[in-house]
Amino acid sequence: MPNPDAGTERATPTSATTAPPASDRIPGPWSRIPRWTPDVVVAVAATLYTLPLLPEHAESGPRLAALVILALAIAASLPWRRARPLPVLAIMLVAAAGHLVLGAPLVAADVLLLVAVYTVSSRHDRTRSLPAAALVIVWLLGATMTDLGTDYLNVGEVASLILLVILVWTWGAFVRIRRAHIAALEDRAQRLEHERDTRERLAAAAERARLAREIHDVVSHGLGVVVVMSEGAAATVDTDADRAREAMLDVRDTGRSALTEMRYPQCCWRCSPAVRSRLSTLATAGWRRRPPG
Repeated sequence: MPNPDAGTERATPTSATTAPPASDRIPGPWSRIPRWTPDVVVAVAATLYTLPLLPEHAESGPRLAALVILALAIAASLPWRRARPLPVLAIMLVAAAGHLVLGAPLVAADVLLLVAVYTVSSRHDRTRSLPAAALVIVWLLGATMTDLGTDYLNVGEVASLILLVILVWTWGAFVRIRRAHIAALEDRAQRLEHERDTRERLAAAAERARLAREIHDVVSHGLGVVVVMSEGAAATVDTDADRAREAMLDVRDTGRSALTEMRYPQCCWRCSPAVRSRLSTLATAGWRRRPPG
């Protein structure tokens, strides 16, 4: 049997027309069973219960055949109620009205109208579901008027049937509101997660930019010190070889310090006070004298 749930529109939290559909499978331990399977079982049971009762409402073979066809139409449309709630309710109403015209005002299959009312109310806004429920109540009044006041049916029982339709519609409306609320919460959670990811990406980008500036400052400072000490060493290599040698060793240490800063960026985040102090000391060590012209 084809899936009656196929093609159901999925509503967004901003849509008030339909509620988001459920999964195509029954949740829980019966997850392998399609959701329309219980509808098929109920439809078959209602049909088997209704068919033996139809001959008492039919005076001829053609009328009985028409009653059977209408009862089958009501039952056959039930499994499609999730995919096409309004058309299914319309088919059931037309078939039930046909029963009324043919002299069978209330049959067992007509109880499936309550399931259709619930489905329409749970999947459509009240602007559609409320008129649909009102049409069912109008049909119910028409179907009970012929037997009203007899031993078969009284006013209290008719009022109970109308109240049952109203309760079913209200139940469906509550289910629709709950689904819309859950969908809105899920959408809000997704938006918050997206915003959090965006903030994290922006923070990471800002941190990378800050790290790049730190590394640039450290390397620029180190290269500046290296240039100054190299000039001092070049100016004193002939007159003070020991001091020039010490300066070149300091150049080596400064270069290594700069490389360390490059290899371990987290040192920059903590400002590396020891390395920065050494660089500052070397920068002011007195090697700013340019070689004589």
